[in-house]
Amino acid sequence: MLFIVLSKIFERFALRACSIPTVCALLLGGCGEFEVDLDKVGLTQNTQSNTPARSAPRPSTPPQTRQDYRKTAGQRALPTAPSPSPQMDSHHTAGQATGPYGPRVHMSLTQLLNQSSFEDVVVPTNYDVIINQNIKLGFIKVLGTLRCADDFHGEVQTDGILVMGTGAKFSCGTKTNRFTGKAKFILKNNRELSEMVQNAPHMMGGKAVVVMHGGTISMFGETNKSKYTRLDAQLKAGQNAITLAAQVDWAAEDDIVVSTTSFYQDRSEKFGLSRVNPNRTITLDQDAQYDHYGNVQHFDDWQDNESYILDERAYVANLTRNIVFMSAQDEHTANQIGAHMMVMHQGKAYIDGVEFFRVGQMEKMGRYPFHWHQMGDVDGQFIRNSSIHESYHRCVTIHNTHKAHVVNNICYDHYGQ
Repeated sequence: MLFIVLSKIFERFALRACSIPTVCALLLGGCGEFEVDLDKVGLTQNTQSNTPARSAPRPSTPPQTRQDYRKTAGQRALPTAPSPSPQMDSHHTAGQATGPYGPRVHMSLTQLLNQSSFEDVVVPTNYDVIINQNIKLGFIKVLGTLRCADDFHGEVQTDGILVMGTGAKFSCGTKTNRFTGKAKFILKNNRELSEMVQNAPHMMGGKAVVVMHGGTISMFGETNKSKYTRLDAQLKAGQNAITLAAQVDWAAEDDIVVSTTSFYQDRSEKFGLSRVNPNRTITLDQDAQYDHYGNVQHFDDWQDNESYILDERAYVANLTRNIVFMSAQDEHTANQIGAHMMVMHQGKAYIDGVEFFRVGQMEKMGRYPFHWHQMGDVDGQFIRNSSIHESYHRCVTIHNTHKAHVVNNICYDHYGQ
């Protein structure tokens, strides 16, 4: 079922999907009255650049250059912040700006991984780390800055991302300079993210992106595909072309959803685009299985001398965005365990033009595609112009959080109310 989020500002409520078998707005409702109050367990802040974190070793690394925690007598080795080396970017010079933790160090995520003895990495407080090529690694703990290169086109395969501490920031693009590349963050392995916080008092889940203790996640993707429209002609079962009511800036290979116009909620259909024509007609990659209504109806009341218009045309929305957070397709997704993003303990989230795919974790409390957790007043924070599809547990959850902006998001193919 397709949901168009038309909401403005919600206070004190969790978003839950409505159950009417047509397109509708997300309704306000209670959220997780039995959720654990993480504020009561006394989570402590730990933001030093040399914070240890439990980690898996990199088995493919030669023993002479990589540390193996299994050889440590009775103790598990933990990765620490790297020291400056000749591998660092040339921007690391004696004359550059300094911060409270020393000179700013600029390097790529690949360089940072190459300096680590483990698959997990820590971005120290004085580091500015750039994602500029495909990479596969364990956890990423961000205490400094992690950002996408403007022209990055690729994938980051990671076990999880923890953005932790005042000054910690994970970003792709800005409000005035949006990210125009194509970034996929693929969460894998379902390792428990709390491994990255020594003596963590509670679990954070696997395949997780967590922002806490003043950290910030800031994602500004392209929004040209966030506009939804309606059919302007009938789409019959067996047909593979549609006519739209408005001109759109979509492209071949985008994924779209056409909402049901029947009484059956499972008759919304997802299609790939084969060709987008300038006359508002689009060729689909497969035939429709069901009829989708596409005409405006006009009625005249002769007695009252009035005319009425009834518009029950199917909605059409684009699910594709150029920043993607998704789960790897593995034995965990087979059990409906996807990726999830959670903002808590004074974290900050600014999400605009992002796609969430294979997300949420079935029957796991607090493991939703996107989740503000007991944040209080978050005026100015938002998730907007984004899409969430193939979710195993709801869409957007706002738990004991006020003034969050949730605007123009698309939710499709998800479990839960």
